[in-house]
Order: sequence, then C-alpha cells, then structure tokens
Amino acid sequence: MWLSRSQRKVVLASSLGTVFEWYDFYLYGSLASIIAKQYFSSLDPTSGFIFALLAFAAGFLVRPFGAIVFGRVGDIVRPDMYRPTQNEATIAIASSQWKAMATLL
Repeated sequence: MWLSRSQRKVVLASSLGTVFEWYDFYLYGSLASIIAKQYFSSLDPTSGFIFALLAFAAGFLVRPFGAIVFGRVGDIVRPDMYRPTQNEATIAIASSQWKAMATLL
C-alpha cells in the first residue's frame, strides 16, 4: 500500500524531528564532561559530571510530557487528520512502557 502525499510529508517531518532530537541528545552526552567543567566549575569534577548527567537524564524524563502536550495540540489543530484505532492505541501503550523501562534501567 502506497502512502499519499500528505502521509509522506508527515513521515518526513516526523523523521526529521526525531533525527534532530537524537542528534541533540548525542551531542550533549558526548560533551557531558566539557559541559560539566563549564557549568559546574564550582564543584569537584566528579560531582560536576554527575550533575551534567542528571541534566541529561532530565531531558529523557520530560520527553513523554512533551509528547502528551504537543500530541494534544496537534489533535486540536487538525482533529480530522488522524484517529487511532484500538490496535494502534494498544501498540502505543506497550511501546511507551518499553521506553519507560529502558529509561529507568
């Protein structure tokens, strides 16, 4: 089954957003030691690094709330665009649970 033009635009926009988001996380994780020295210079190096990683973790913890808020905004702006079925809702819930477990472990 082929995607319509509007569906391809949604897939492209969603993919680009995901790439930029993960690139941002990659950069922060890679530069955590430098960020610790710049922003937490008043602490000893180990504590500064831990605080930099805690800020990194906060980004992961806040992600689901952003998805809830902006998902709702998208539903308000274009309510006719997409209505999930029961199977898609079940898959979304299961996927969210796996992501939460992976984040916490």
